[in-house]
Amino acid sequence: MNDVTLSFRGLEPRESTSWSYGARVAGSEALEEQYTLAQRTYNNMVEVTRQALAAFNEWFAEKDPEIARLGTEIERLGAQWAEAKARDDRDELARIAAERRPLRQQWYERCFAVRKDNRGEVNALLKQWVGSAKESRLYLARVEAVKAGLYWATATAVMTAVQRAWDKQFPRLRPVAFSRRSEKRRETLVVQFTESGGVAMETLHTKHGGLWIEPPGEGLLSAWANGRRPGRPDRYLRFRMRIGGRGREGVYVEGSVQMVRPVPEGARVMMARLVRERVATRYRYQLQLVLRLAEPLSIPAEDKAPRVALDIGWYYEAGRGRRVIAYTAGANEDAVEQIYLDPSIDEAFDRVDDMNSRRSLARDDVTIALRCCQWDGAPEALAEALSAINRLPVAHVSPARLAQMVWLWREHHGDYRPDVLEELWAWRRWDKKLYETSAHLRRRTAGRRKKFYEGWARHFASRYATIVVVRPDLREAAMVKNAISGEHTALTARARQGRVRAALYEFLNVVATKAAEAGSVVIELTGRTTTECSACGEIMVVPEDNPATRLLVCHACGVSHDREANSAVLAFRVLDDEASVTKGLAHAQEKADKARERRYKRRTAMRDARWKDEQTTTSGQ
Repeated sequence: MNDVTLSFRGLEPRESTSWSYGARVAGSEALEEQYTLAQRTYNNMVEVTRQALAAFNEWFAEKDPEIARLGTEIERLGAQWAEAKARDDRDELARIAAERRPLRQQWYERCFAVRKDNRGEVNALLKQWVGSAKESRLYLARVEAVKAGLYWATATAVMTAVQRAWDKQFPRLRPVAFSRRSEKRRETLVVQFTESGGVAMETLHTKHGGLWIEPPGEGLLSAWANGRRPGRPDRYLRFRMRIGGRGREGVYVEGSVQMVRPVPEGARVMMARLVRERVATRYRYQLQLVLRLAEPLSIPAEDKAPRVALDIGWYYEAGRGRRVIAYTAGANEDAVEQIYLDPSIDEAFDRVDDMNSRRSLARDDVTIALRCCQWDGAPEALAEALSAINRLPVAHVSPARLAQMVWLWREHHGDYRPDVLEELWAWRRWDKKLYETSAHLRRRTAGRRKKFYEGWARHFASRYATIVVVRPDLREAAMVKNAISGEHTALTARARQGRVRAALYEFLNVVATKAAEAGSVVIELTGRTTTECSACGEIMVVPEDNPATRLLVCHACGVSHDREANSAVLAFRVLDDEASVTKGLAHAQEKADKARERRYKRRTAMRDARWKDEQTTTSGQ
């Protein structure tokens, strides 16, 4: 176990949290306008980051002429790539990729060297283009969005999202991707409360310019006091939220919010978000309240055992379901327990995949049929849409694109080839119904899985003081081919599909959250824990002809081990080395304290900046 790395989570209590309530809204026109404006603002800011990247590329070329030569050659090959892709010439694409790859590697290496040697100039350019100061180009784009009617808090949230995307892409010198409205599933409008420490919930029940929520009635208060779910008439409260406008001339949206649980006593509301989530062809709304807690949330804890060790995975056993957790509170395999996802969850995901497969096959048939038809005399707009579809490989034509073309045909050119249009419209209705059914089924199944994980996370957090989790390398498990050798990895497509269905990252996050609420510590282990024999310590050999086998035999001592059970036992024994754990825990606690201090300073600076910005905007009216 010498090559195992420990990391600690749950060391600091949750000082803030976000609570979501289902909502219904009226006035969809103003709401749609604000969501559209937020989307346009995001793409305008992305354009600023792309201009910044172009400025950096010019700066790199000035510092090193070889970078300019490599960039010109890469652009030439890029143009050839686009032409070959339009022709779907696979051999030419492979040739260009092989020629372009070493050039890009040289270009990256030289750019990184220039950036490392000129950090002062790099920081100056970053502040000029994508900084948070009022002089930066990105902040100026935010100012223009506020002038256009977007609420200042939403504009700030959009700018923060673009900055995060830039921080992720700039180290690799790649452009930030534009956002496509048709592909977005969640959109958000924000109200930020500038009062120091936020506002009390009682203030929102009386009168506030950003958000007003109707005071709860006697029925709702009684249900909250008795810890039961309120009746349907009682749980809905009216609300009014500002979503746009400048100064005192605001744009508001009204609706009702489903208050099924009360806000924690003494909590103050820092921010409110109106989130719109697209499920198939419909929208669902949530009112999210970001709360600063008077006291950290806590889970009632029993007399806690010292520790428990978890090994998580996604192996599927027919008849029992997907084995996601093996846990033990002892140092031998006899104490190991296995936890399985309900088989109906995988069955539901199978139905979703089957529906998507049927949609893809129908898409292929429709696309091929369109290519076989003659389109003499087709209207110009329809001819352009058909031409764009014909240029793409069949697998790259999305059903949504075909459906949009069919809608355009029916709305504006219904008298052209009505026989073909009738068949396409029947396909569009069938595809839409199947899409809605699969989307709703996937959402409900994911919700069941999350509830299952939350129940077990609460169980572990309330019963054990320390939770040791063996964290698999999910990124490596997602790889189809080895990045160095180019050979296919040992995981099959079915195994990678199981990784997605198990959604282990969701369990890891909820364990850390529940542990913080219960005052427990989470220790994550990364490294080799499944192939070391828990009986004698020798390394067991995984059969080359069956790398996914769950049963390993130690050739040194002859003991057979279940992989997950063996890993859980080894993880449990890690904490026997008290010196290294104490040292690591102290170091992690120090990092957590410093992070908390940095967050406090950042929040204070941001609050002061928002207050000044609001005062400047109000005085300019």
